[in-house]
Amino acid sequence: MVGSSLLAAMGVEHLSAVETVLAVIGFAMLACCAAATVALFVGEVAHRCTRRLRVAELWIYPVKSCGGVRVAEARLDRAGLRYDREFAVVKRATGEVLSQKQYPALAAVSPRPVYGRVGELLELVLSSPGGGSVRVDVRTAGDHATTTWSGHDGPLSAVVYPLGDAWLSDHLGLDVTLCRLRGARPLRGTRLAPVSLDDRDRCRYQDGAPLTWVGEASVAAVNRRVRARLPAFHFRPNVVIAGCRAFEETTWARVHVGARRVPIRALMDCYRCTMVTVDQAGEAAPGARPRGHDVFAGMKRFLAKDAATHGPLPGANPNLAVFAAPDDAVGVVVREGDDVAPTPIGRPSIWAHNRARHPDEFELDDRRFWVRTGAKQTAGSKKDD
Repeated sequence: MVGSSLLAAMGVEHLSAVETVLAVIGFAMLACCAAATVALFVGEVAHRCTRRLRVAELWIYPVKSCGGVRVAEARLDRAGLRYDREFAVVKRATGEVLSQKQYPALAAVSPRPVYGRVGELLELVLSSPGGGSVRVDVRTAGDHATTTWSGHDGPLSAVVYPLGDAWLSDHLGLDVTLCRLRGARPLRGTRLAPVSLDDRDRCRYQDGAPLTWVGEASVAAVNRRVRARLPAFHFRPNVVIAGCRAFEETTWARVHVGARRVPIRALMDCYRCTMVTVDQAGEAAPGARPRGHDVFAGMKRFLAKDAATHGPLPGANPNLAVFAAPDDAVGVVVREGDDVAPTPIGRPSIWAHNRARHPDEFELDDRRFWVRTGAKQTAGSKKDD
């Protein structure tokens, strides 16, 4: 009766019984869809108003491409978290910095920092499963060395700490030494030059940027899609964020962390390399690749994006996590549990957002590095030759 009365009120008359039933079902389905849409909208608004975004995990990687160290708090400067990627394992003869991409056994090297009373680094204890350990006193600098690798456009000055040479060389089967970068290096000399908006942006032996953040939900989404159980630290982030939706962290221009609202600027989506094929610790021995290439291939199927996310470098590699840089945060301490307040971007990607703000034009050279070609052309101006 209600359905018939509603049809009559709408001026729909002379329908057969079957047509009346079908019309009533149609109206009911429309009403359900409208109610579901309203419920989703209200739920989304409620979620955004009541959710709490926070720092779930903090990680540093004292020796580039070696194991990570989870920390409860860390001091921040323009080059990232204190002691992150400050050291590297280097071929003694050439100064080449080693990476897990070519030397996955580095993943089995676990560095344990030993600190002094005021947080200064005194020693690094290097160990591996079944391989024993060695203590490296880092208070006294050794000889100077020149280090090189593909993540930077020129040689980098370092100092050598030979106490761990024999242990590292035996572990890797190579003649290597432990080096510490002297100071920091400008981000403009790396492959992220077009999105480094400030000449004060610095980094150490990081491949990409001073910081990398990723959402817990994004890691969970990857695990569901590739049928794995990879922990967040498998993807070697510095900051793991809880409370956001999967891949939401790639839609933020910046975040403010903690009670002091430490500003951290997003640079671009983090392109993933074959290091995600290396087991960091878990299902297999660290450094193994039991099914890592399957994981990488699976990530490429649903996480590869076009040039709008990170330009033509490095092609169709999958994107997961975000490269970021601290802004004027020298000496500030960030902690696990700190609140995270994001600022959304207004463009399709972080890359597009930062490229639009950049005053210079860049192009790729033969080594896949960005080279500044001049100031951007603006209305009424002539492009530099």
